[in-house]
Amino acid sequence: MNFWREPDFGWRLLCFLACIPSGGALLAKVFGIAPLQAVTLYLFLPCALFLVGMWWWASRTGRDYLAGALTIGFWGGLLGTVAYDLARIPFLLAGQRVFAPINVYGVWLAEAAISSQWTHALGWAYHFSNGITFGIMYALFMRRRHWLWAIPWALLLETIAVLSPFAVIFNLVGNYNALAIAYLGHVAYALPLGWLVYRWDDTLAWLAARPGWLRRGWPVVGLLLFLLVALWPPGTAFDSRAQPGSLRVEDNRLNPGWVRINVNDNITFTNPAGTPATIIDRTRDYSLPLAAGQQESSQYTRPGIYQVYVQTTGQTRSSFVIVEPVEKIAR
Repeated sequence: MNFWREPDFGWRLLCFLACIPSGGALLAKVFGIAPLQAVTLYLFLPCALFLVGMWWWASRTGRDYLAGALTIGFWGGLLGTVAYDLARIPFLLAGQRVFAPINVYGVWLAEAAISSQWTHALGWAYHFSNGITFGIMYALFMRRRHWLWAIPWALLLETIAVLSPFAVIFNLVGNYNALAIAYLGHVAYALPLGWLVYRWDDTLAWLAARPGWLRRGWPVVGLLLFLLVALWPPGTAFDSRAQPGSLRVEDNRLNPGWVRINVNDNITFTNPAGTPATIIDRTRDYSLPLAAGQQESSQYTRPGIYQVYVQTTGQTRSSFVIVEPVEKIAR
């Protein structure tokens, strides 16, 4: 495969490099190189604007390979990310927190002390940006290649995460169920991406036949979905009662869902209800009984992500304590 002899090789390579800061921002965080927010703001966002500019320029100067790769890669990555998430929903319904890392991304992007609907929206936006840029990276050099090639590409992406400190921080090391779910999701991601790139000409023809408002309306749809998540009324009501450095018992769960502190800081656990409650810190194998109206503090002396929940005979939902710098647990 003489990739370098195909049209616009240099421009495609430049676009490939411009995609790297999307996933690279997360790797920079878990390796302790730079905060996720800083890399996103000062490197990934300018690169994203560059990619948009390159698509506009290529579309208007007859650089069909480059314009097609950016177009198909965008839609293939977007649909692949949707397939990736749909493949994990059965495991979510079975009680596994398969989307938990996405919420962490939002907290890190906002440099927030607690999670909120806004951090959830940011996390999902970042999650989809990764899927889209990975799709563009594939399409830039795999025009009309058989769709099966997308599977090793997707599995490679997951393997990079597994071999990085990401796996330690998010408890993937030795967690074979979680690893199997992650790799299964990446196979699902590969299928629409690989098919659209394989059927290159048909994909472009189908997209060109769509109404202009539909082809150009995706930024508005994306913005509306972002605002829907960010302003979801039940979530914002829940957020209004949350306090930094504190976890509060509310109907057999804790509020907020994520608290971010520095190592050696305390978390305050509060039980404002009229009945006793017991807090379980699964990560530390620690329990904290709280009488009605009682408040207690617990110190976190090691960095990492800790899963905590209210002990109950029914179904409960965990909260998490992020103790920074989390990257130090992988060293």
